[in-house]
Amino acid sequence: MLGIRKKKKIERDPRHKRMFREAFLEEKKRKRPRHVVDAPKFSWWIAALWILFLMTVFFTLLFSDFDRVGNISVSGLRDIPEERLTGFIRDELSTPVFRFVSGDNFFLLRQDVLEADILRMFPKLASVSVVKRFPDRLDVRVSERERICLFCSSGACFLPDGDGYAQDAWAAFESENDPYILRMEDESGKAVQVGEYLFPGDFAESVLAIDRGIREDAGIPLQATVTTPARVSRELHFRTEAGWEIFVSMDIAPVKTVETLRLILDKELPEEKRANLRYIDLRTDGRVFYAKNDQSPPTDATVAPTNPVTDASAPPATPADTGAKKTDVKKK
Repeated sequence: MLGIRKKKKIERDPRHKRMFREAFLEEKKRKRPRHVVDAPKFSWWIAALWILFLMTVFFTLLFSDFDRVGNISVSGLRDIPEERLTGFIRDELSTPVFRFVSGDNFFLLRQDVLEADILRMFPKLASVSVVKRFPDRLDVRVSERERICLFCSSGACFLPDGDGYAQDAWAAFESENDPYILRMEDESGKAVQVGEYLFPGDFAESVLAIDRGIREDAGIPLQATVTTPARVSRELHFRTEAGWEIFVSMDIAPVKTVETLRLILDKELPEEKRANLRYIDLRTDGRVFYAKNDQSPPTDATVAPTNPVTDASAPPATPADTGAKKTDVKKK
């Protein structure tokens, strides 16, 4: 039987292992020298240049004539003289800022503050927009309202703002505003304080819309004062220059109120029949009541307009008017 020959284990010289470790493995473990960068040295002349640069910029922004507002452009004016508005703006810009910086500095000028000052000084303006144009120009865009609505009670008058709060109306009493003022007198005489809520924000604009519609669309000249029994009543009495009154309700749209008035004037009350007219009552939607001074027995008359007719319950007519005449107005 043949014996199995065992493979002899060949042992390598441990010197080969040492050579391998020394040639490859030890090389990876060696620490490579780090690259050391020297810190920059402080330079006084560079610091001086930076300080000089910053001082130049600071002086240019605050004190130089280069950034002062020199040109003011105004658009949108109708009744207010342009030189009046531009003169006010220049006076406002002449007020120093921080006591030593000119107020006309282009970079420090705040448009929102200037807009608020203009609106406060010119109550006839409905809106103001101020836009800065580099390097020295202001574009001022405005829109004017036709009339200034003042709310008066107990001898004091106030200017309602856009939210319906009472504001000081001292600027409205300038002589230049006299032709445009419409006073709303509260007959209840309830005292009002500045900042007090008067009525919804669109109330004053609705009053002006009715006033404009009666004067322009219906062709009826009106006095500059409209009365209300109380500001919570939402009822207004317009007095014409001829002496008779027009009663309206603010719960009815101004356009509809004016259309109803035009209809009754055309169909029932032409100009030759208004000599002894006392009032026209438009406080009920769809119906018109009017009374004359001759105290004649009341008669009913139905207007036959081109619009469809709708009936409505009678409004509370003035008890003292025994000669009241009512008219059904048919609306679309």
